[in-house]
Amino acid sequence: MPVVGTDPVLVRVLGDPIHSASGSEVRFACPFCNSVLNSHTHKMPLYLNPKKGRWFCHRCEEGGSIEGLYRRLGLAYLYTHPECRCLDDMVSLLEEEEEKAEEAKVLPVPPLQPLTTAGYNYLRDRGISDWSIRRYRIFEGARNEAYDLRGRVVFVDEDEHGIPLYWVGRTFVGHRNKYRNAPVSRRDQVYQLRRVLRRDIAVLVEGPISAVIASQALGDRIIAGYGKHVTDRQLALIAAAGFREVCVALDGDAVGKAYAIAAMLRSSGVETSVLEFPGHDDDPASVPPYQLAHLFCARRPYDPLVHMSFMVQSIGLISRRCQPVTKRAFTLDQVQAQLRSLQ
Repeated sequence: MPVVGTDPVLVRVLGDPIHSASGSEVRFACPFCNSVLNSHTHKMPLYLNPKKGRWFCHRCEEGGSIEGLYRRLGLAYLYTHPECRCLDDMVSLLEEEEEKAEEAKVLPVPPLQPLTTAGYNYLRDRGISDWSIRRYRIFEGARNEAYDLRGRVVFVDEDEHGIPLYWVGRTFVGHRNKYRNAPVSRRDQVYQLRRVLRRDIAVLVEGPISAVIASQALGDRIIAGYGKHVTDRQLALIAAAGFREVCVALDGDAVGKAYAIAAMLRSSGVETSVLEFPGHDDDPASVPPYQLAHLFCARRPYDPLVHMSFMVQSIGLISRRCQPVTKRAFTLDQVQAQLRSLQ
């Protein structure tokens, strides 16, 4: 067993130590009670005495032999590993394992293929245009050794370098499980958050399909939390994004949750509003684009210049992003009627 105070493996795990004046003890931050340097006494609570071979934390009162400490930290195997002949070998092995653990966190790319006729027709029936399919890179799932995503349209959220962060596949052939999610936690993922970071206003919807459809009327200001339940981590990411305002637009059957989410964001210092759909079963995918733009404008006190400017922008977005001959088509008379209703 090496001298604890100069053991780079232990220092790597516990951090830099403080040596006592007499040199007989070494003090570390305690990994078991997460206590750190005391700002008043300038002491760390975990004391090690290499001569006696003992350690003790004066905060959580954990203690024992130094050999036991190595076992509790998961380091004992380093001293029996055949490749470890010195401390440098131990550090190298520890670094390799940390790199492997970091690589394991990288989300594997799902098996994808271009949209088939069935997948394309499903997206078009949902109101997603060709422009949005290309813009948001929506694919159809395939099959490999790890995943079978056949019969699903796959929405992939990527970072600025094109590396996938999370993905979700939505069935269009009637699988028992409607969604197939990436094998990582979605608690700290917000769909399209990185795309809208420079926007003043963000609109939070439930899922990727609603996000893509809503973007056809409201532009690149739509984010999604992968369901009605938004975690504390997701709320923290949204609050830290620097939006001037977040409009919560969950489905019509989740108005109560929408107001609760808005309240939590407001407690973090973010201005919030709630977009309420007219029907209990309505969502961004079930209302015409011009009506969605109208609801978005109507969530705040009427400002003629702001509302007219946004509605004109939305008309341009809708005409460019939505195919004109669909079940969600609108006429010039309808648009003019919506503009008059704002006055």
